[in-house]
Amino acid sequence: ISRRGHVEFLYAALKRMSDFNAHQDIETYKKLLSVFPKYKMIPKNVWQVEFMHYPKQQQCCIDILDYMESQGVVPDDDLGYQLRDLFGQNSHVFRKYRRMMFWMPKFKFQNPYYVPYELPSNHIELARMALKRMSVDLATEISVFHTEDIATSNDKTFIVSAQSPEQASILKQLPKNESLLVEGGFTVWLRSKTLTYFVLKSERNDNFLKFQADFQPHDYKQATEKREMNLYTFDKEPSEHNKSLVLPPSIHEQEDGTTLAMCLTGTSSKDSLASWIKFLERSNPSLSNIPVLLMLKSATNELEVIRKNNNNDDNM
Repeated sequence: ISRRGHVEFLYAALKRMSDFNAHQDIETYKKLLSVFPKYKMIPKNVWQVEFMHYPKQQQCCIDILDYMESQGVVPDDDLGYQLRDLFGQNSHVFRKYRRMMFWMPKFKFQNPYYVPYELPSNHIELARMALKRMSVDLATEISVFHTEDIATSNDKTFIVSAQSPEQASILKQLPKNESLLVEGGFTVWLRSKTLTYFVLKSERNDNFLKFQADFQPHDYKQATEKREMNLYTFDKEPSEHNKSLVLPPSIHEQEDGTTLAMCLTGTSSKDSLASWIKFLERSNPSLSNIPVLLMLKSATNELEVIRKNNNNDDNM
């Protein structure tokens, strides 16, 4: 029996792998490679090795291995034995397999914030996983709210919020006459899934800027040439700016502002974000006296003001 159309069949099957949810199953790739006949395409000499004996078939197999690599599928020894019987140990295909076996197991568990391949189907659990992955503060507390608890909310969805005690302390010390910003939506990836998150920020970062100005690396060579400082006697009087004490900024205080909280909502709508601010007011009472601006990435409306009403906590 003469088999024909191996390459065309494999390329057609490769395009439909994700449709059948088989793109991360190594056994499926082994079944595909079993279409090739064994021992027939093994090069016999060095010229056949270097000039890629059966180039069309080898390139097809290399494309399959590339697709496996893009999907994060680590090959095993059985796949190597199969490739050896198909194209030989010195072929370009087997060189590709060796490179994958060297690097992919090393990188598979290098990420300290490992994301499992089998992601939960529950959207709330996905949101919790994403916020926990993005939060740099280990003391961050993740809370889950439902907009049904607020009578004035139009969206019926969930809200997953992340805030640390240090962020709550910074929020408590902010002046009441400066507004806060809700920025987003930003995209975070969990494997092949995308989630949209939002950040509550303050543009005030005086502590960070002062700390950065006081502890800038000093060019001692240039200072000596300009006789600004005697490196041996230190007879230059320090300025009043450098005499003042400053606390080191927290990890939430950055150059572009201070991050106060993060959230993911089921609908990513303005109404759900307004409900999120109401929920934050329960654990941060000072937030009820601070205006909050919604600066969302929208083509129709980029700025919306959440107005406060001290007489009624449910009106914004």
